[in-house]
Amino acid sequence: MTVTNIAVQRPSTALRRSDGLGAIASLRRHWPEYLMEVGELGWYLFVACALTTLLRHPSSIVRQFVSSSLARRGLMGLVMGATAIAIVISPWGKRSGGHLNPAITFTFYRLGKVGFWDTWLYSHCPSS
Repeated sequence: MTVTNIAVQRPSTALRRSDGLGAIASLRRHWPEYLMEVGELGWYLFVACALTTLLRHPSSIVRQFVSSSLARRGLMGLVMGATAIAIVISPWGKRSGGHLNPAITFTFYRLGKVGFWDTWLYSHCPSS
C-alpha cells in the first residue's frame, strides 16, 4: 500500500489587500483599539524612562544600592519583560491585541487575522 501526500490548495490570505473595509470605515470601527495601543505604548515608554532614571542616575538610591552594572542591566531586563507581559495580558491588551511591536501586526496580517487598513493604522498611529 502506497501513501501519497496530496497538497490541499488554499486561497492565500497573506496577499489579500482588503478585508472589505476602507480606511475610514476601519478607523470608525476600531478607534478604541488604536487608542488602547497608544496608551499601552505610552505606559511601556513611561516605565522604561522611570526605571532607567532610577537605575542609571548618579544620585539615585537604587543605583547606590545595586552597585553592579550587570545586576542593574538584569533588573532592567526583568522589569521591562514583566511590563510587556503585564500589558499584553491586561484588559486593554486582550482587547487591542497588545501589538507593541509592528512585526506582530504584520505577522497577523500575513496570517489573515488582521485586515490591511487595521495593519496600516496599528503600525502607523502609535508612531505619529
